[in-house]
Amino acid sequence: MKGYIYQSFWFKNEIKKHFYAGSKFENHKAEDSIIESFQLARDMGTDKESFMPGLVKKIEWLLGEGNFIYDYWEFGDEDFSIYWHIKKEVYLEKMKLIEEWVKYEGFQDICLFVILDPDSDEAQVNEEYSFKSGIFNDDGSPMDLSNLPIPELCKSCKKYQSDFWEDDLLCSLNRNDQRDDQDFECGAYEQINL
Repeated sequence: MKGYIYQSFWFKNEIKKHFYAGSKFENHKAEDSIIESFQLARDMGTDKESFMPGLVKKIEWLLGEGNFIYDYWEFGDEDFSIYWHIKKEVYLEKMKLIEEWVKYEGFQDICLFVILDPDSDEAQVNEEYSFKSGIFNDDGSPMDLSNLPIPELCKSCKKYQSDFWEDDLLCSLNRNDQRDDQDFECGAYEQINL
């Protein structure tokens, strides 16, 4: 029983009442730009009291150290999902434990997942899981951040001059997203004070 089973968990945003969400998460809107959403995700991920790390930590505690590989999460206006690769050999045991936790907490209406038969065709089993790190375009191809054109607007921005890696990453993602556009726009632009 080697390998990992890919598992998703779906949550209604209502779960934030049970795990501190912070004011940033409550302010998310559907019309937020990709940069604003990414900054929100960054802030939530680094706030030790925010709801995502607390919820992720709880599920990972239930899965048990060494039994999973965290994949990613995605969120929308009404709900969000979190994804893990779970070791096939402990999959059923751990998923039943999470099912019991959901019942105990009364989360049945706000936390949904399907426990798969590890030997079925529905279970996406990766026999030799290997993680390929990096940043990827929507089509799955690796993003070449070293070959991005630098718009003139960026050259007069404080963040372009920053040594802070998160600023650099956000700016690079924005430039990559607009690399083929005629007009470059940036909601995070801060002009350098001369």
